[in-house]
Amino acid sequence: MGHRARDAHARLLFIRERNMWLRGLNERSAQPPRHESRRWLARGLFTFLAAGLMLLPGVGELQAQQGSITGLVREEGSGNALQGAQVTISELQRGVLAGAGGRFLLDGVPVGTHTVTVEYIGYATASQEIQVVAGETTLLEFNLRQQAFALDEIVVTGTAGVTERRQIGHSIGIVEAAELVEIAPITTVNQLLQGRIAGASILQQSGNIGRGTTMALRGISSVEMRSTPLFYIDGVRVTNNTARLNDLSPSDIESIEVVKGPAASTLYGSEASNGVVQIITKKGRSGQAQFTAQMRLGSQFWNDASEWIPTNGARDPATGNVILHHPLLAEEAAGRSVIFNGMTQSYNLDVTGGTGDFGYYASLSYQDDEGIIPNNWIEQLAGRVNVNARARDDLQINAGISYAKVDRGEAPEGFTGTLGYFGQVIFASPLTLNTTRRGFLQSVPEETWKVRHRDNIHHTTWNINVTHDPFDWFTHRLTSGIDLVYEQNGRLFPRQEDPANHMWGRRLAQGERQVNDGTELQTTLDYAATATFDVTSDIRSATSAGIQYYTRETHNTDALGRNFPAPALTTVTTASQRFAGEFFSENKTWGAYIQERFEWRDQLFITAAIRGDDNSAFGVEIDPVIYPKLSGSWVLSDADFFDVNWVDQFQVRAAWGEAGRQPGSFDAIRTYAPAIARNDQPGVRPSNPGNPNLKPERSSEIEVGFDAELFNGRWSLEFTGYTQKTTDALLEKDVAPSSGFSGQQWVNLGRVDNQGFDFSTTVVPLVLSGLSWDVTLNLSHNSNEIIDMGDIDFISRGRGNAHAEGYPVGGMWAHNVVSADWDPVTRRAVNILCASENGGPMPCSQAGEVYLGSPGPDWNASLGTSVQVGQNLRLTALAEGFFQMRVMSVQEWARDEVFRNSPEAAMLDENPLLAAAIQTSNAYGYWINRNDYIRIREISAQYTLPTDLASRIGASRASLGVLARNPGFLYVHDEVADTDPESRGSSDFYYHQRQNIFPQLTRFEGSLRVTF
Repeated sequence: MGHRARDAHARLLFIRERNMWLRGLNERSAQPPRHESRRWLARGLFTFLAAGLMLLPGVGELQAQQGSITGLVREEGSGNALQGAQVTISELQRGVLAGAGGRFLLDGVPVGTHTVTVEYIGYATASQEIQVVAGETTLLEFNLRQQAFALDEIVVTGTAGVTERRQIGHSIGIVEAAELVEIAPITTVNQLLQGRIAGASILQQSGNIGRGTTMALRGISSVEMRSTPLFYIDGVRVTNNTARLNDLSPSDIESIEVVKGPAASTLYGSEASNGVVQIITKKGRSGQAQFTAQMRLGSQFWNDASEWIPTNGARDPATGNVILHHPLLAEEAAGRSVIFNGMTQSYNLDVTGGTGDFGYYASLSYQDDEGIIPNNWIEQLAGRVNVNARARDDLQINAGISYAKVDRGEAPEGFTGTLGYFGQVIFASPLTLNTTRRGFLQSVPEETWKVRHRDNIHHTTWNINVTHDPFDWFTHRLTSGIDLVYEQNGRLFPRQEDPANHMWGRRLAQGERQVNDGTELQTTLDYAATATFDVTSDIRSATSAGIQYYTRETHNTDALGRNFPAPALTTVTTASQRFAGEFFSENKTWGAYIQERFEWRDQLFITAAIRGDDNSAFGVEIDPVIYPKLSGSWVLSDADFFDVNWVDQFQVRAAWGEAGRQPGSFDAIRTYAPAIARNDQPGVRPSNPGNPNLKPERSSEIEVGFDAELFNGRWSLEFTGYTQKTTDALLEKDVAPSSGFSGQQWVNLGRVDNQGFDFSTTVVPLVLSGLSWDVTLNLSHNSNEIIDMGDIDFISRGRGNAHAEGYPVGGMWAHNVVSADWDPVTRRAVNILCASENGGPMPCSQAGEVYLGSPGPDWNASLGTSVQVGQNLRLTALAEGFFQMRVMSVQEWARDEVFRNSPEAAMLDENPLLAAAIQTSNAYGYWINRNDYIRIREISAQYTLPTDLASRIGASRASLGVLARNPGFLYVHDEVADTDPESRGSSDFYYHQRQNIFPQLTRFEGSLRVTF
């Protein structure tokens, strides 16, 4: 295949621009149902439409004779039209999108020889050279073959200039979001990622509407620090609160790129060892304004709720008989509801267009979803404007701004008292059926609905990127922006008429109001430059350097008021008792890097880099930290000696790199807390001992892998094996009281090893005229081990979770009862024996806690498929599974031991092991269960209306869809005992305890999408 011809400046400019143009293809929408929101939407649409009209520049006088190019873009084999394909002439910076039937037209093309290039997500790029004749129309036809990945694809690396996938030595996961959002049941950014990136474990924390996810890329590599990666939107660092990530409308996203470990994230520095997620939003494209509107309506509910909610039991003290009671079925039989079906609706309108030198994209979306209880809902209004302009031949400016306003009613969950809605159901007792509680733990549903927990969020992100190419061999760019989140969380227990006798209890029934006002501000300033030289005719050098400055400020103010004089008074100021607090933190990072890449014949690439970081969270005795990187890739399929006809592309790659994980803002600082001294004088007392030698955790990784495409694009494979080592792991160590401080101090003591593999393959088993079928499998395996914790022997994380050397992070540890007998006289378990680490069963007081397994998941897999039937019908499905995962069911433990309302707890004489576990301290082994499952994530069907039908409403394209999310399970392990195996309530990936968390909801919707 040999040396690939290239020129550069024209090719560099085209490659840089093409991802910015891609596809006004898939956008969605939001158009509010309530009158106030309709007024917002109408004003917003008017503004965006007016702006779009004003931005359309006039057409100047033509300076040369011209012709036209027209043609068709189809899928190879099936012949299906590829509407939305990008058709460009790079040297003219001209481009259009293929319209209905795959047709395209380029008017006003200068006479002469030109190369027309066609690109479409998931297909190989095709080009044809043509001669344009004055006053004539040239006809072209493109047949694109499916392609799971392209080595020429442009990716984000943190450096200036263009980087193709073939040039990097590490794996990168890419989600082409634009098409997915059109056809799949996706309402959040997190849902875009679930099941689509090998090695990414993403679990929804709760079915409570508006909650975020628990996310880990390649497992866990730290003892105490969280696994959440860094997030960037168009080059600007944003909050890593995954709930706030959902403030971004999926319809605005062009693609998402995921780098998974230190070998890939070195250039991002001391916060990047968990990986980096880059979100690229849609940009303007050449051509007249194109409007797309989408509407979705549907419902969400708890599927098979009566099977997931357990039956409760108790022994009647009068008769000795066991009474069984199912709260959900009992309430339904009485004509009352515990849970409901919630309505869902979303609307989206966007416009995109521009000329060769200017492009714009603007959108407005609205979402209104109801949960399964009345006080759980979300209403979100979001807008975005992106503009891209070529001010001069050598100067490109991209800018964008987004705003989201979110109102959310959060359902109380996770606690056993009034706050926990499902706690009232799951811990219900048949013994109180004939009281005002109707069997519920403390509060009947209609009283719990009175608790108001509301979140108001205002989220703004803006970015500007200026790229300057003063010479053919030199390019540099400056990116700056902010991400600002203002969030007000309020919780209100209104005062009740008779507090002394109300089922909430006197304190809450007298009224309580809690308010938290929080602001998080992230700022980004990032400069990068790249100089490229041809060392010889075969060897090219690319030298890059950059400097970054990031800040993060967090400010929270809390207020609490208790005991309102009257029901009408609900503010903190009107409460008889008032409390307040304030918190502020600031973190700053300076970073700089230099990188050198050598490439030989555009097929062999060697890259070396080094980055230095200084962070305000480091101890005062710590110098800036240095992180190195080395990687290589070889596209063997482009080598002269490679002659395997059935291999289209084959690349081998390897990378080694280091990155960090910084401590908290105040962990290194010695602090004092306020106190009242003698004679009521202000004073201080020791608080945090600090550590002047505190430094970031340091993670190093080696990864090796390959990418292959076989049989003319019918089969693709990607494989990466990796091993990570984290040193200087941050741990909390007890402080000697003689130091004058109490509690714990953060120190760098630990080491964690982590290894595994990621594998992804796509097969196109069927391509016929009018029918095509593809299948994608993602599979990953991961395991970790704590190698060293210094002089710390054991760190308990609560019921069932602990850290210990030689075992996984957050391993499951507990006393585990293995045998017991029942004494009918004392009605207690006797002869209780527990498992031991050093031999056979022994008395539990001697056995100690034993290791019961990894929290996992050790294995993660997803299977997706798509079927195209003719030109109009497309069917898709996605399933995802997690295996070798364990959880401590605090819910079942509380039912058995605390509330004694399970049927098993009512019949201890028949369950001596349970009786023994209840009697034995820390015998949580009885409630540590396997938690494996396979969930159907998505099912969808989309029908594209024939062109003549769409044209009757003035549309160039229209489609109808039926969508389902989380419709059911393919497999659930027999030991799963809670209301949902996925919901976890915690953002710590290894912290596997679950109690009364809302289940994942099933969502069914119909959609209508129209393009004008």
